Amino acid sequence: MSSYETDEIQAARTCCRGRPGVAGFTLAEILVAISIFAVLVSIVLGALTFMLSKAASIKEGLTAYEEVRVCLDRISTDLNCLYVSVEPGYQPPGIDDDPDPYRFFCETPRGEGARIEFTAFSHLPLGGGVPSGMGHIMYYLHKTGQDGLVLMRRDTTPATDDKAERFDDSQRGGDPILCRHIKTFSVICFDEEGSEFESWDSDSGDFSYATPVAVRVRIEIDGDQAGYPFETTISLPVFRKKVPDAL
Repeated sequence: MSSYETDEIQAARTCCRGRPGVAGFTLAEILVAISIFAVLVSIVLGALTFMLSKAASIKEGLTAYEEVRVCLDRISTDLNCLYVSVEPGYQPPGIDDDPDPYRFFCETPRGEGARIEFTAFSHLPLGGGVPSGMGHIMYYLHKTGQDGLVLMRRDTTPATDDKAERFDDSQRGGDPILCRHIKTFSVICFDEEGSEFESWDSDSGDFSYATPVAVRVRIEIDGDQAGYPFETTISLPVFRKKVPDAL
């Protein structure tokens, strides 16, 4: 071995002895690497959790939309088939007269008491099928243990003696459910001047025995992720104007 090669080897050994641990990492470097890795994992997990929650929210929203869409379509169909007695055949009821069997009535207080009832040519026969004939339609809220507040639809044929069927609280809960987990349900009625009313009774002199010209229905679903509001406005195909004698 030449003296030049000996000098090079010696220099290399001296250099290595002057830099102990050159082939490894210091404790500080390891801690920094672990910290960076932990931050990256936190970011990835946070993004994944956000994406999963958004997916659940979107799925819940689509389910709510589909259920409420069917419900609002059913209400719109019924109201578009509305029947009311009009002048000159209609006369305001006297003190001893029976109530109008074709009255329009609605009230939407907060909670379980909201309901709307009217007569329409959209009676659904038992067992399904094409709507046929006239029916007395009621939409009302009912509280259940599993689904919270639900919107139910009652459909009965008018009595043969044309007596008005009044809402009976003892019959609540026995009708088909149209919509579940309802947070709020409201009906706004509009008169000919465009004024809004949260309740209406066409048998009442307070409304001059008129019926509304349009109805706005609003439903809000109480979801796990958020509330989902929906509404629609229906221009009624027929309405009774204010009775002059009642003005």
